[in-house]
Amino acid sequence: MRNLISALANVVFSTVVLSQSGALDVSFDPGAGADDYILSTAIQADGKILIGGEFESVGGVPRSHIARLNADGSLDTTFDPGSGTGNNSSVYDLVIQPDGKIIIVGIFSFYNGVPRKSIARLNTDGSLDTSFDPGTGANFDIRAASIQPNGMILIGGSFSTYDGTPTNRTARINANGTLDTSFDAGTGANDAVLALVVQPDGKVLIGGEFTAVNGIARNHFARLNADGTVDTSFDNGDGVNGYVQAMALQPDGRGIIGGSFYEYDGTPALRLARFHADGALDPSFDTSMGASSEVRSVAVQGDGRIIISGYFNSYGGTSRGRIARLNTDGTLDLSFDPGTAANNTVFSCALGTDGKVVLAGDFTAVDGTTRNRVARLMGSSVGVIESDLDDALILYPNPSSDELRIALPHAMPVEVVDASGRVVYRALLDEGVQRIAVGSWDAGVYHVRSTMPKAVSSQRMVVLR
Repeated sequence: MRNLISALANVVFSTVVLSQSGALDVSFDPGAGADDYILSTAIQADGKILIGGEFESVGGVPRSHIARLNADGSLDTTFDPGSGTGNNSSVYDLVIQPDGKIIIVGIFSFYNGVPRKSIARLNTDGSLDTSFDPGTGANFDIRAASIQPNGMILIGGSFSTYDGTPTNRTARINANGTLDTSFDAGTGANDAVLALVVQPDGKVLIGGEFTAVNGIARNHFARLNADGTVDTSFDNGDGVNGYVQAMALQPDGRGIIGGSFYEYDGTPALRLARFHADGALDPSFDTSMGASSEVRSVAVQGDGRIIISGYFNSYGGTSRGRIARLNTDGTLDLSFDPGTAANNTVFSCALGTDGKVVLAGDFTAVDGTTRNRVARLMGSSVGVIESDLDDALILYPNPSSDELRIALPHAMPVEVVDASGRVVYRALLDEGVQRIAVGSWDAGVYHVRSTMPKAVSSQRMVVLR
């Protein structure tokens, strides 16, 4: 039997993998999911996932624009926001403080019935933290937030005042919710700030729709000093020729921006660019053939590779359904394969400590499987190699129209789920080559999975008609 499995592994070595990087993680099942857009995500240290957006329910349970999911995707009912941010409101961004409390920003007037204008802080159980008092808050929407190491909070958006004090589109908030008046951006940005990142030195990168900050020309992104003034040592030339909607900072000090632009200081850069600490374009990161449409989220892995998401359906001419991973030079990482990926916009992506990728947006399916607006992808590839054959689950032929054969090195439980997440087959199969009749199954994508001693194998198969 061992020789048979080895022979089969050699035949299908290039196509059979365990935990294929980019594949849908079918162990994460949000059930009915969210009933409307999810715009922001954040992963807690315990693996639970916070989501914010325009939804009114999650998993069929009322949740007004803010909710928390367990690590398996189910709704965490211990996190109770009450009436949340109420009707006609949105949560655009959320960040987790080191103590586990949560800052939410957006466009809303109340949190669980208590006045809170576009910003609030929540306790770890979802209740309002009343020790954080923003007064009258922001007079219009807050689109982005970031927490400094000292606990102060940077915010950006379309607002022009905070608690009645003029502060155009950027502000810094004390840990108790009051405005930090020592942070003074002058006349501020002349249009909306959509993204911001705080550097370790306290300087602040901002991006958005603006073309000037405090009267100084800055096309769609700029850097502020720790006191809010424009950092004129940061020279990005003519900037970019479209909105900046996402920003991330690498450990080496270089920054990455994503958005709707296609040039950086006159150089082709399709919706994504990397720049040096002084603002100059990094030519070693080539995105001249980048994303086919807007990039809405950027996340940097520990190994330097970059996850992007948004509206695009290809990157560098290769099909990628609104989620992709890039190598450190900006080329597409072909080892991260999400299949047909998301069928609509991915507004936000977040990286777990396990390397898995949580994506959220307005999609209803991922790689042909029903996932209403939130899903998780595998983050690393583990090939089927000779030393790991005890964990190999080998499928053939694939695609199939009448019979699927599964070669098993030992007895193991196997189940098959269809695109909607429904289990269509489940059995404890013996060692050897086992046969499953698929002739009566609908055409489409299925996932064959088994929990094994060293891993959970989840492999995609296709039934043809």
